[in-house]
Amino acid sequence: MRSKCAYSRPDWARFEPGVEIPEATTAAGAFLLKLSPEAATAALASILGSIPLGVAAAKKWKETRKLRNLIWEREHAMTELQEKYGRVRMLEESLQHSMESLTSLADKIDAISGIWHLLFMQKLSITRGVYRNLVDTLEEYVRETAVLDGEKDHPDVFGLCNVDSDVE
Repeated sequence: MRSKCAYSRPDWARFEPGVEIPEATTAAGAFLLKLSPEAATAALASILGSIPLGVAAAKKWKETRKLRNLIWEREHAMTELQEKYGRVRMLEESLQHSMESLTSLADKIDAISGIWHLLFMQKLSITRGVYRNLVDTLEEYVRETAVLDGEKDHPDVFGLCNVDSDVE
């Protein structure tokens, strides 16, 4: 059914897609100039006035893009530093634990060393006493044999008369 209205829709398919934007704007400008010269002047002034604004907007858009990239890079670097700091904290805690373990081990070694020193010195003093008794016995034996042989002042044959002064 046809509409009774005299106006019909345009057939968009008949327009060629090769029409360029500059040609269309020139045609629109000529139409506006013919219709109203004052409106054309105002439109041209508006267009020319918007060029610096467009340039400034483009610069701001580029700056915004650069800043967003910079923010992303800094956030990435901050994440890496936080991970690194976490590893450093873990290593510091491990080092502190190791130092405490080494201090505890050194205390135990000092205690064992003290025990061994006491035991060794006690064994050394017992051994020294045994050798002192042996020296005294040998000297007595030498004196007795010297008396029997007729010698009263027998010299120190073994060189052991002053054993206690050497070991202290």
